[in-house]
Amino acid sequence: MRSLGELYQRRGICNVFIEILRNTNDVRAPAMLEKYRGQLATIDAEIAAVEQANRRDLGIPDPEPIVVGVKSASISGKTKE
Repeated sequence: MRSLGELYQRRGICNVFIEILRNTNDVRAPAMLEKYRGQLATIDAEIAAVEQANRRDLGIPDPEPIVVGVKSASISGKTKE
């Protein structure tokens, strides 16, 4: 496995390339954007695996999943009578 430092550097470089490709008019940009976004997803998965392994080695449990709940609301208007 690669170190977290190396993975974060690779992630930063990938983000720079994606930002450059977003601002270019090159006809090859969409294909290259897809490639770099795929690489970014792979790097993110590898970062998650390394962080999980580090937590496991230290005996730290995985964080609980975050659940966001939104209550429904009703909106009514007031009229002048």
